[in-house]
Amino acid sequence: MRFPPDLTARAPRPDDAEAVYRLVAAAEEVLDGVIDVSLEDIRADWQRPSLDLERDAVLVEDRATPIAYGDVIAGRAWIHVHPDHRRRGVGAALAAWSEERARELDCAGVGQTISDTNLEAIELLRDRGYTPRWSSWLLELELERARDAPPLPDGITLRTLRRPDDERAVYELIDRAFSEWPDREPGEWSFEDWQASLLDRDDTDPELTWLAVDGDEIVGAAVGLVDGDRDGWIQQLAVDRSHRNHGIGRALLQTSFAEFHRRGLVTAGLSTDSRTGALSLYEHVGMRVVRTYRRWSKDL
Repeated sequence: MRFPPDLTARAPRPDDAEAVYRLVAAAEEVLDGVIDVSLEDIRADWQRPSLDLERDAVLVEDRATPIAYGDVIAGRAWIHVHPDHRRRGVGAALAAWSEERARELDCAGVGQTISDTNLEAIELLRDRGYTPRWSSWLLELELERARDAPPLPDGITLRTLRRPDDERAVYELIDRAFSEWPDREPGEWSFEDWQASLLDRDDTDPELTWLAVDGDEIVGAAVGLVDGDRDGWIQQLAVDRSHRNHGIGRALLQTSFAEFHRRGLVTAGLSTDSRTGALSLYEHVGMRVVRTYRRWSKDL
């Protein structure tokens, strides 16, 4: 891995999480005018058992000041360069490092999800042979009033997550549903990674994860959290194929929104992509697209 000679690169340590958060936040604010990442997002990714922080991540420094970060998880590269240190070849060096690491991990390909505003990164990836695969959207809803959930089908009830009893069933439901997407294999996230990234976060509250239950079977889930002190966030939403098109997904969303509103939050947000076919559902319940991203991928 070659970086500009006036810079150093090393593996991050757990106590570097705040510094990584600051540089990612600075990059997001310049590109999109808002900060989407949270410190807990960084910590949650780093506590995934499959992530070897020593080998799967790199922190670039300029005289001991962190200026760029990259990691590779299951063929997904996540790379950010502080806006004050662009055009120094750091992004290109991190892209090359991510490809090299993905090959070492025996990944079939590597990809990055890039904001449509990040024209420099898009040009860099295109020049390295990456092609666009799918679009992603970040959606928001202003929580101006409480909303009643639509009626549920006969026999379906909603309740919140019971830890640890429900965890494996919720994971398997979500993994099955998400594995129907193109370019995704079942088990892409192990149960242990999913648990660490979504449920073991400091900002996760089981009372914000709503489940749709048919008898003893969990048939739908909306995994939520409070993002900062103003916003609710739905990390994942899934309904089992056998129970779709009956309003369960909409009921899970509306119930999550009502709980966010009850807690005094200002907005509700989530992300989706063009593989899911779910954009119309979110728009139907009043959400609007506020940012657009694209996945750029390269076969290895």
